[in-house]
Amino acid sequence: MIPLTNIILIIIVGWIVISFIAVVFENLFLWIYLKKSGAKILFIRTGKLGYLGKAYKNWCKENGVSPEPRLRLRRILLINMILAWITFILLVISVSDKP
Repeated sequence: MIPLTNIILIIIVGWIVISFIAVVFENLFLWIYLKKSGAKILFIRTGKLGYLGKAYKNWCKENGVSPEPRLRLRRILLINMILAWITFILLVISVSDKP
């Protein structure tokens, strides 16, 4: 039988992996969308946190589109990933404190 702590750890690690994949794919999809839309973006800066969001916001302003739904999704995905990491760290600390 697998201890409950190991099962919880596996679930949290899965949560982290899925959260990371979601953030990466959302960035990829946004980059592809902006490239197809003709927005001026530099590939070398796409890894910088906030660059694609700012480029998308500028593109929306130029085209009269509201950027809020997409930016809200990006915020939710990032917060989800941060919460997954915090949960993982707290679990590891609580497990390591026990003898």
